[in-house]
Amino acid sequence: MQFLHKEVIKVDLNVAPLLKALREKAGLSQEELADKLNWSQSCVSRLESGKKKRVELQEFISWINATNAPEVAVAYIFGMDGITILQNILQLVSCTLPLIAV
Repeated sequence: MQFLHKEVIKVDLNVAPLLKALREKAGLSQEELADKLNWSQSCVSRLESGKKKRVELQEFISWINATNAPEVAVAYIFGMDGITILQNILQLVSCTLPLIAV
């Protein structure tokens, strides 16, 4: 995907945990995601922790593609807040976890 100029979206408090949840849902470590994106692990960590205050739109789209979550991008772009998306992801993840008998 080509961009004529750098689009930037703010990483608010809801987006950083969303990015982490997407990575975890994809079953990737920070290092594995960084390798897929050709980024450093520290860049992935800064985005997930919210230490990087802005994320370029191209970075956001790359993250979505690397974690195979296009529906999340659509939901976010059309105004669904990050908390709602995160709750939906966590609900899906918890449904796929095997039950362990004690």
